[in-house]
Amino acid sequence: AIEAACKEAGIECVGPEYPADSTLDLIDGAQVGVTAGEFAIAQSGTIVEVAKDDAHRLVSSLPRTHVGLVFAETLEPTLTGAAARLRKTFEDAGAHSAVSFISGPSRTGDIEMILTLGVHGPEHAYAVIIEDSANA
Repeated sequence: AIEAACKEAGIECVGPEYPADSTLDLIDGAQVGVTAGEFAIAQSGTIVEVAKDDAHRLVSSLPRTHVGLVFAETLEPTLTGAAARLRKTFEDAGAHSAVSFISGPSRTGDIEMILTLGVHGPEHAYAVIIEDSANA
């Protein structure tokens, strides 16, 4: 559905199978990266993303804007309540996977306490909660 909507809007959409010879160039040139979260933690507004390869991880961290998709049924109300799910996620992810906790745009501050967005990742971050996974 996302790929069809992008095509209709005239937006180049690549994924989920990236062409190996041009993956980094395509991601580097993208203005928006869209990824699916394993689950989300409502208390902190965090999407938990499991990336099994570098390309997947770069889609959420390299473009200026990141859109994280998560199913409503996967929402965990609190971080404490998500502990068991986090443990299982780490166990299931495999040795060469990266688990990222995405809670908003990248931000950093300098010694003068000046906050800067987008230095080490996206400048803009959005979460989209999908109500019905059966029809997605």
